[in-house]
Amino acid sequence: MTEEYIFPETYVEDVEGQKYVCIKNGTLVVNSDVINQEHCIRRFGLIPYEQVVNYLDFTEAKTKRSIVILRKNPWEGAYQGYIFEENTSICLQEITGSAIFILTREGSIIGKDDPVAYVVTNKLEVRNVKSNCEGLVAFIVDLPWEEPRKSILVVSNVYGSIVARESA
Repeated sequence: MTEEYIFPETYVEDVEGQKYVCIKNGTLVVNSDVINQEHCIRRFGLIPYEQVVNYLDFTEAKTKRSIVILRKNPWEGAYQGYIFEENTSICLQEITGSAIFILTREGSIIGKDDPVAYVVTNKLEVRNVKSNCEGLVAFIVDLPWEEPRKSILVVSNVYGSIVARESA
């Protein structure tokens, strides 16, 4: 039996969204009610996962804004995740091939030279891809419109673990 993959939700500070993470009184609350946002010390808006690349500086390898990544735990009714503050250093690794099979997921801790993917080349060769980075896998962004196909692995050692509750 395979485990069902639950896509993480991506929130960016001071961005409008249909859903928000609000930090107030030292707690994180996830809700979609703008009225409940009044007393937020910080507010993060939900964005489509792939758009996270717009908030990463690929030249200087850092985040442009603060980003929250959450995965809902359906058994607990809470969210668990990570916060990456603005200007957090990141390690970027581009993975290219005709077909890409990722072996890790967001939230995993990886070491340098750990296997992270395998790719099939245009010559139908299968190649293993080892990590250039070590730390927490923050994002794995697939860019299917690129030819050959491309994915970007984003890893960081600087993050905060967080728990958020859903607004009542």
